[in-house]
Amino acid sequence: YCTLEKSRAPFTIIATEWSGEYTIDDCIFNLRIDRIDELTGEGIQVVDYKTGKFQINRLYDERLEEVQMPIY
Repeated sequence: YCTLEKSRAPFTIIATEWSGEYTIDDCIFNLRIDRIDELTGEGIQVVDYKTGKFQINRLYDERLEEVQMPIY
């Protein structure tokens, strides 16, 4: 992961562990963003760290067992 970070264009970390609400129509989402980077001349980038093993079939189960929402 550090190799990837070193190869990125210049950026400044502007927030870590940011929390807030976002509303879409009548749905309110409570968000926690791991990191927000400001890219030089290119806007922002949201960084979402993942730990542990991810299994794609978990997205298709009838009921999610974890609270992380698959909105990507």
